[in-house]
Amino acid sequence: MMKLPLTLIERILLANQLRILEKLEPEEGETYRVAREAIEEGYELDYDLVARQLSTDTMSEDECRFVHDVLEMYRHLTFSAKRADVPAEEIQFPGFDGNNETKYLGYVNALFGRNLWAELHRQGGYDSHSPMLNRYRRMLAIQRNVLGQTQSTGTATNSRALTADEIRQVLA
Repeated sequence: MMKLPLTLIERILLANQLRILEKLEPEEGETYRVAREAIEEGYELDYDLVARQLSTDTMSEDECRFVHDVLEMYRHLTFSAKRADVPAEEIQFPGFDGNNETKYLGYVNALFGRNLWAELHRQGGYDSHSPMLNRYRRMLAIQRNVLGQTQSTGTATNSRALTADEIRQVLA
């Protein structure tokens, strides 16, 4: 359980927001009512009723950039594969492990839900069912080495297309 200290002003604002949500989302109204009452009455032990609706496993800016870099790498691989006559099924983005890389998987789902990196979307979701972070770090390092980059530029699609051998080298 997480301690959620709130000032009186924060409690007033939060209680008002919860009251509005009770009306806007009647199917969740009871949940909002119970949380609102805990906030209004100052039952600090029950403040976490509000926090339960929020993820406490935040992602740093660096972790978010890493996901962007991975998606840009796969975008670059996808576009390069078309030019190099590499079958698309060899390039599919596997995603992140739902058990061990949950926040990364959640972020990818959020990005794809905004229709970003649309060329990487596929049916069946993005749970790789095995850890991928180390593999992606190695792949990014190989891609940067092949392209002669020292760090991510975030614009991999503006780089030259990779050859079939270079694509396989990154994927290996």
